[in-house]
Amino acid sequence: MAERHAIEWECASNTVRFYNRLDAVRGEEAAALFAEDGIWYRDGDEAGFTGRAEIAAHVNKLPERGNPNVPQADRMVFHLVTNVEVSVIDGQTAEVRALTSVIPGARGKDGAAGTSRGIVAVFPTVEIHKKTAGGWKIASKKTQQALRVP
Repeated sequence: MAERHAIEWECASNTVRFYNRLDAVRGEEAAALFAEDGIWYRDGDEAGFTGRAEIAAHVNKLPERGNPNVPQADRMVFHLVTNVEVSVIDGQTAEVRALTSVIPGARGKDGAAGTSRGIVAVFPTVEIHKKTAGGWKIASKKTQQALRVP
């Protein structure tokens, strides 16, 4: 039971850490949570981003994908991760399911709080984690949009 709890904790922590690094646009740190040949499939993307270099490059381009009405340097996004559930398949494999709510916004000026219009989408996330020599890593991550707020 202790081993199962340790696996659950490490895998759930990887999921949360990934979104913290995504929101901070720290691509290399986000990619380091993946296995070297890990794949991140985003909604509607059949090919996925494969390997740490591709994943890091995609994360580092996050500000480019935001609201065109907000200057790129002021764009920000938060991913609120909830309903995290880890299923240990065996001593080498685990599955993480979670809901990710996307909250885009704009930085405030001179240290003031930023602004947002709230949650714009909800994505169920399914990840397969594998035990590696470097600890538990994300082998595959798939997100698929379930809700879009008009």
